[in-house]
Amino acid sequence: MINRIKGLQNQMNLNVDKRNDIIRINRLAKTAIDIFNDILNKKSLDKKDLELIIDKIIVFEDRIHVKLKADIDNLLKVGVVTTFYY
Repeated sequence: MINRIKGLQNQMNLNVDKRNDIIRINRLAKTAIDIFNDILNKKSLDKKDLELIIDKIIVFEDRIHVKLKADIDNLLKVGVVTTFYY
C-alpha cells in the first residue's frame, strides 16, 4: 500500500509539472501574440517592428515572398496550448 501511495504521489507530481509547463507556454504564447497584434495594429511599421517578425524577404519578378521568423510562424499555425495531457 505504501508503494502504491508513493506511485500515486509521483503521478500527481508529474501531472502538476505538466500543468505548470502548459501554463508557462500559454503565458509565452500570449505575450508573443500580444506583441504581434500590437505590431499589426500600428499605422506604420518601423525597422525594429519588421526585424521582430520577419526572417527574410525574397523578391521575384512577379511576387514577393515574406518568411516570418519561426516562432511567429508557429504561433500563427498553432495558437495557444489548451489541452492537458496526463
